[in-house]
Amino acid sequence: MSQLSLYYDDSSSFNFQYSPPTAWADNSSELWTGGRSKLVNQFPGAQMTFNFNGTSALFYGASLNDSKFSPIIDDLPQPSVSLPTSNPPTYGLWYQTPPLQPGEHKIVFNDLPQLTLDYVIVQVDPSTVFQNTLVLISDSDPIIAYSGSWQKDVSRFKTLQPFTFIGDYSTRSSCNPGDTLSFDFSGSAIQLWGVFDWQLDGDVTASYTIDGAQIAQQRYEANIGSQQAIDGVQTNFPLFSKNGLSNGVHHVVVEIISCTNQRFSLDYITYIPSFTSGSTAPASGTESSSSKRKFPVGAIAGIVVGAIALVAVTILMAFLYRRKRKTKADPFRTSSSTSASTRKEEVPPFVRQLRSQRSHDAVDLTEGTSTNTWIVAPRASDVRNINELVSSVPPPAYLNHDAETTNAETVTHSSSRRPS
Repeated sequence: MSQLSLYYDDSSSFNFQYSPPTAWADNSSELWTGGRSKLVNQFPGAQMTFNFNGTSALFYGASLNDSKFSPIIDDLPQPSVSLPTSNPPTYGLWYQTPPLQPGEHKIVFNDLPQLTLDYVIVQVDPSTVFQNTLVLISDSDPIIAYSGSWQKDVSRFKTLQPFTFIGDYSTRSSCNPGDTLSFDFSGSAIQLWGVFDWQLDGDVTASYTIDGAQIAQQRYEANIGSQQAIDGVQTNFPLFSKNGLSNGVHHVVVEIISCTNQRFSLDYITYIPSFTSGSTAPASGTESSSSKRKFPVGAIAGIVVGAIALVAVTILMAFLYRRKRKTKADPFRTSSSTSASTRKEEVPPFVRQLRSQRSHDAVDLTEGTSTNTWIVAPRASDVRNINELVSSVPPPAYLNHDAETTNAETVTHSSSRRPS
């Protein structure tokens, strides 16, 4: 079972407090997760507080200069942390708490240097209770099953400006039609995020299926002559989103339909969980997931119905066989009554034998055939801003998905930074 990771965006007022307001600024860019981050623009004096329930917290963003800060966890001062000097600035993990006891914790950062906060990942244990958050699945999480010629791709992050990425920043990429990835999740809304290269003059199309029903088929296209090509590679690229799903476990399959001089690159997945604690989180993993898919509900139902039909036919044939044997044992059986003797003499024996054989041998058991088609109906139920997902109110549709529509949709991402 993979480690459950909770995702907290920098805009979550439920968990973050920034003070004083003049020391912080919103930094808008599609390089940031959700399209924005929090930037320290006044130092010293910038303070940030983060409240969470879990066993550790990891803070991601960009560090802009060489400086130190000293966090305080649950009123206990921690060792000072040094941020490296880098040109261009480094993006990645700039602080990680030591292992903590399960429960609620409070981290205070005083006099933060010039840095940005993009998001925080919290690790939990079975006793952890949480709310107003997302679950994050990395592309390398074993919960995702890849089929085909998927490759681990780190080159896009290594060359991406204006940051130097530190850590394991990778994607799973493919340009092979027929390649699939699949996973299970328990929640009511889901988003897939990737990396897209606007400098590659080509396109890639992928289909998205949830619980056996195709939800959308989306085409992502780049034109080398467009404005986006100047910007180059886009991280946090919205690949797919679906909300309005019923609470419970859902099975997602992504298949590459076509690809020309492009790549489908998955970076991470976020979803709104239908569980609120580590103990109620469903068991996950590719092994259990594949086992469940080997015997779908429709197949099981078909086997049961077929077995019942076979038993019924067997009983019927046995009954007819016994009846036929009983008749053949005494085909001219009569009573001792006079009328029976008279009828026996009225019909010649040879004719009686022919009639008897016809009446019993002319039984036709082939009364037609039928084919049963078992369909597993999908659960009742596009890309949205990740900041809005943490809201208790479902955000508006982003990729023009209609939550009430069950037919598959086709969306084309053409030469615009926010494809529509």
